[in-house]
Amino acid sequence: MQKIILHISTENKRDQKRLFSQLKNILIELPDSLIEVATHSSATSLVLSSGGFEENIIETTSANLKFLACSNSMRGFNASASDLAKGVEIVNSTLAHIVKRQSEGWIYIKIG
Repeated sequence: MQKIILHISTENKRDQKRLFSQLKNILIELPDSLIEVATHSSATSLVLSSGGFEENIIETTSANLKFLACSNSMRGFNASASDLAKGVEIVNSTLAHIVKRQSEGWIYIKIG
């Protein structure tokens, strides 16, 4: 089983939309993969219920795929857990989480 962490930090809607296409392709080729989509900085907008991608997040989230929001970045958006799309989990620091995952052997992919 592949363990993959996708990192996105851009508010660019084209890049955010492309993320879901890339997730679909990964899941087709590697259906048993464990995937985390780690957002921070401007990409926090992606995981907000008002960000325009909540339906995509709900449809994509599964036992093997989860979306992560950075609590530090959420403060910059004046956002709380209730502002997140359904199923999004919070980590204290996305960058620290990525470092931890890489030290555990996860594959890192930067989006956008």
